[in-house]
Amino acid sequence: MTQTKFKPEDRLQKTWIPEGTVEYKSFKHVTQENKWIADTLKKEFSLSTGDLVLDVGGREGDVALAIQKPEFIHLVDPDPTLKLPFTPALYLREKIQNVDLSGHQYKFVIFGHVLGYLGTQAVQAEVFRKLCKLVAPRGTLALFYNRNTGYMGELLKFSKENLPSGHYDYFDENLFKELPNDEFDVRFEDISFELDYPSYEELARCCWFLFGAMDQDINGIAAKFLPKLKADLSKPAFPIEERLALITRNPMGKLRHETLIASAGASTRLAGSKLSDEEVEQISKSSAQK
Repeated sequence: MTQTKFKPEDRLQKTWIPEGTVEYKSFKHVTQENKWIADTLKKEFSLSTGDLVLDVGGREGDVALAIQKPEFIHLVDPDPTLKLPFTPALYLREKIQNVDLSGHQYKFVIFGHVLGYLGTQAVQAEVFRKLCKLVAPRGTLALFYNRNTGYMGELLKFSKENLPSGHYDYFDENLFKELPNDEFDVRFEDISFELDYPSYEELARCCWFLFGAMDQDINGIAAKFLPKLKADLSKPAFPIEERLALITRNPMGKLRHETLIASAGASTRLAGSKLSDEEVEQISKSSAQK
């Protein structure tokens, strides 16, 4: 039998190691968040035959399968142990920051609970910009992430103070400000799921998944959270607030952006300027902001 080989850096990533654990599966079962996402997207959007869907870090692809047929789904997930229950049109077993999908345009991109686990803020920003470029005209990028408010925010503060190798899901919403207003429309839907577990011990193990899964000592991490949970909560349950951001590309906005670049390029070159294409695009951005 061939033994799965793991890259050394992958052992320190929360991009896939915890997703095969009982704690991960229990969290998904308790919250039913994937069902809510799928139901919301089916209600909001209607895809046609041939519309490509990109599912990033979507594990078995259940959300993508709820809105499109397998032959029009591209899936990117780095887990070398993952076994898909279907055959997508394209399956890349790699981290999203390491793949080139620039030859495709997607009507829908699904990116749930992944951006916070990319390692550094620079990588998060890089991947966000990359995915926005892959969205087709009238296409949508769906981001789903924890808001880390309420009791989740308190537990996050606790984890930062007590876990030497903590990790958590988040998204820097300042990145939305980079999007040209005439090219993208952004709207939000907020949802709260109840983390309602049979025991404090099981809830503490859930906290390992939420905050400490870079450390594979599940029992040790859970033991740190258990006294706090028992002291703070009257029962082993608390709400987790999450946000769905829907970023839709306005085709006329993109056309206007390209027209501005062409116009700026023509005017500067007629005047004998030797500006590069990058400098011309900066001029067009300045013009668009006026």
